[in-house]
Amino acid sequence: MNWEAAEMTKDLYLASRTAIMDIASNDVLAKISTEVRQFENEDLMRRNMFY
Repeated sequence: MNWEAAEMTKDLYLASRTAIMDIASNDVLAKISTEVRQFENEDLMRRNMFY
């Protein structure tokens, strides 16, 4: 296995885990993530790219 690819995969996993924990533990972020229907198209794109 390519160790660089493994390291990159681990980094991506840790970054996404941190983002999920931030949303789960922050009331404002949790509310924003559930109010997707009210987002403008640009905000929806940003949200999708974030995840």
